[in-house]
Amino acid sequence: MSKRIRPSKSEWLSAIVVVPILAIILNWLLFKQQLWQASNIWMFSLPFTIAYILGVWYLYIYSIHWLRMRYPSIKQTARRALLLASVHIGLMVTAFTLVFFSYHVFQVHGYTFERKDYLLALLIGSAATVIVTPLREGIYLFHKWKESLVQKAHSIDGVNFV
Repeated sequence: MSKRIRPSKSEWLSAIVVVPILAIILNWLLFKQQLWQASNIWMFSLPFTIAYILGVWYLYIYSIHWLRMRYPSIKQTARRALLLASVHIGLMVTAFTLVFFSYHVFQVHGYTFERKDYLLALLIGSAATVIVTPLREGIYLFHKWKESLVQKAHSIDGVNFV
């Protein structure tokens, strides 16, 4: 594995697809039907939440790369996965809490805090984390396994059996 912390090209491509979808879902949770009727939400809130979610996404990717550098071994998978899940849930809860409460405090587009919508956002975020984090970790483990096969093949090739 390369010692990089920055997102890869495929991670950026996934962000281009996923971040706007998450921003629309978040704005729907904040504003419900008003999202489809008020142009000021599309002109202010949606771009803001896209930028905000992109920042949170970058921290998410950074944490993945940092933990993989810190705990790169297949034997460290359980520790890495538990830390990833904890960091990702913590990021998600912090990010949603900041959005919901700041929109409420500053009355962004007349928003008032709704506990059920906040809890639904946390549920959706947790479900996404529970699905995406193990999926990413599985892909990482698959690549580590392929690397070990290539290393074994090279070490066998380097030995003269004759």
